[in-house]
Amino acid sequence: VCLWILRRAVQTMIYRSHYAPCGEDQGISFSNVAAISSYVPEVKSDVFPYPLVAVDTDDVDEELYEWKDPEKPYSYYDLTR
Repeated sequence: VCLWILRRAVQTMIYRSHYAPCGEDQGISFSNVAAISSYVPEVKSDVFPYPLVAVDTDDVDEELYEWKDPEKPYSYYDLTR
């Protein structure tokens, strides 16, 4: 029992949260920001005119890409398929 109490005390000291928010909520949702930017992992290729996408494109909003192929969908460049 004493070892369990000691273990819990040490865990509490080590893993205690110290986060305190700074500032106020601005009330602007991410999807309403005019200049949204995101990291989409891409691989440049000499064979394809656009970069190959290194993630599943099904859940990536098309507005997050910095390029657009007028002839093929983003899934064409998806390396996970």
